[in-house]
Amino acid sequence: ADGARWSRFWLTEPWMVDQGLRTTTSHPKRFEKPHYRHGPALRFEGVDLPAGSAACIGEHTRPILAELGYDGAATAALEGDGVVLDQGPWV
Repeated sequence: ADGARWSRFWLTEPWMVDQGLRTTTSHPKRFEKPHYRHGPALRFEGVDLPAGSAACIGEHTRPILAELGYDGAATAALEGDGVVLDQGPWV
């Protein structure tokens, strides 16, 4: 760990893998092959806490706004004004 940047340390240090602090996952929309990410920070005996893929930008925008009472037209207006993002073409 001496002199290693954190971003490199968690990717290359065998102890990180042994302790489950680095895990391999895949993303259903962004990556064609599996990639590394941080593993779960908390572990409980007898409980499997798999690390899933990260959310895409705007992936949860519409469901959250709907839960807050915004209808489709209001959400579209917010997207049109650049206030919120939907999943967009980068997904």
